Amino acid sequence: METETLEAPATPAAETVAVAPEPATVVVVETTQTPEQLKAELAGAQARIHELNKENEKRRKAQEAADVAAKTADEARLAEQGEFKTLAETRTAELAAATASLTSATDKLTRLDTIVGADIEKRVAAWPDEVKVLIPKADSADALTRLERVTELEPLATRLMTAKPAAGNSAGPVPGGARTPEMQKEAQQAQANATRRAF
Repeated sequence: METETLEAPATPAAETVAVAPEPATVVVVETTQTPEQLKAELAGAQARIHELNKENEKRRKAQEAADVAAKTADEARLAEQGEFKTLAETRTAELAAATASLTSATDKLTRLDTIVGADIEKRVAAWPDEVKVLIPKADSADALTRLERVTELEPLATRLMTAKPAAGNSAGPVPGGARTPEMQKEAQQAQANATRRAF
């Protein structure tokens, strides 16, 4: 495979390029610049980009200010010429657009609040009452606040629901001699074991 060497005129950054006439082109670039010189060039380019960004921001702000000034001047001109009707119609159209946008956002927020509220109720349905009382009521807090609280309390609720009392001990006293389903099951099992031993 033959290669041709093309040399650029001598400059501080002389480069040599080798080009192969084959379909696969190989380009070799040699530079005499040191890493410090390359870093300096990069820093210069970054500084220029920073300057251009600042200029662009100034132009954009100036254009925005000019647009606001033109609108204000146009409104003042209409008011001075007695064209209050045109000014009123413009204001009415702007107000209608803002009201429609607000109504749409309010409707979406109400639907979202309803959906999140239903999700919260479904998530906490099986939770112990001791944890449920720590969640703010729907009428006293928004859905986002309630959802944040549910997320905080979820590990506690999971731990309480999966914790099993030691054998023979109940989780707490049962008022009035009533038995919980677990207590009834334990009593039936104990009676069955006693009956088996008797035979």
